Amino acid sequence: MILLLECVILCMTTSVLIIIETYHNPVGGIHNAHPKIQERVSKLPQYEHIRGKVQMPAAKRILKKMPAILIVMIILCALAIIAGANEFLTGMVYAFIIWLAIKLHTVFVVNCLWYANSKKARIPGTEDMESVYKDYPFYMSSIGRSLLTGLLVSVLVGFAVSIIVIRK
Repeated sequence: MILLLECVILCMTTSVLIIIETYHNPVGGIHNAHPKIQERVSKLPQYEHIRGKVQMPAAKRILKKMPAILIVMIILCALAIIAGANEFLTGMVYAFIIWLAIKLHTVFVVNCLWYANSKKARIPGTEDMESVYKDYPFYMSSIGRSLLTGLLVSVLVGFAVSIIVIRK
């Protein structure tokens, strides 16, 4: 029950943070946007200051996300323990369930329902790219990559839980 509550709270929190950030800075997550949108933004003069962030190579994107992944690992470890994880396997499984819940919620609710359909989420200069914003398979294509990352993070969380619980 605690794990379910954690998932719901985290999904809601993630949604709110993404929506606020998108309204505040529509190009803030440009490196996650559809390649056609990235291409358009890279050619628009008003976005010259972010050219290096547009169409960022995969290795650079991963390095940029490493500090956030470390913070997420710490949070997942704490949440897994709060939910009752007391060994490697339960820590890993609980962390992966939370990761999966957030990813699926982000893809289907935030990206496919809200971002793809909200006129307020459009990056200025790309408003005419309606069909690209509604490219649902593009949003879904990130699930596999994210779940691989989530599995690795969950294994590390499982190890951390087993070490923390043993020391108690």
